[in-house]
Amino acid sequence: VDVFITTYDEDVDLVMATARAAKAIRFPHRTYILDDGARAEMARAAEQLGVGYITRSPDWRNKPLHAKAGNINNALMQTD
Repeated sequence: VDVFITTYDEDVDLVMATARAAKAIRFPHRTYILDDGARAEMARAAEQLGVGYITRSPDWRNKPLHAKAGNINNALMQTD
């Protein structure tokens, strides 16, 4: 099972609190932060916590492709 936490501009501490709770789930799983904001500080925090970090490339307008559903669909293509 994969647990996805979607984010764009939420506070890093808030997302990490959610990630810590998700990581503590007792059923075998992997936790991923899906960051449409592509923030270096979020990537570092995910690495320090030991959870996955996935972001998307922007489109020609420098915006993430396909809104929030695109964030999840992108992660589904990169995980198993």
